[in-house]
Amino acid sequence: MNSLTGSPAPTPTGGFPQFGHVVLVVEENASYSQVIGNPAMPYLNSLATQYGLATQDYANTHPSLGSYFMLTTGQLVTTNDGLTGRVNVDNIVRELLAAGKTWKS
Repeated sequence: MNSLTGSPAPTPTGGFPQFGHVVLVVEENASYSQVIGNPAMPYLNSLATQYGLATQDYANTHPSLGSYFMLTTGQLVTTNDGLTGRVNVDNIVRELLAAGKTWKS
């Protein structure tokens, strides 16, 4: 319901936008102000300017491993940086492969 007009919200059409490529650059151990606008990082800043920049993304947990699991699996598998075992939960790579997409790391 549209709170301004009181009329029903329009039904979305067209589904999800389709993209040819998605690139995710994850940096850590540096603050936003140390990276964005830094003249020593012209290429990374050009990508942020031309394509997009997520400014409201925060770690789910510390140390970083837990946040990487949240990013790739959607769940907090562990925060144990000493993990050496296999993780068998669903993840973004399996979803990409099932959809016939390729990926690189």
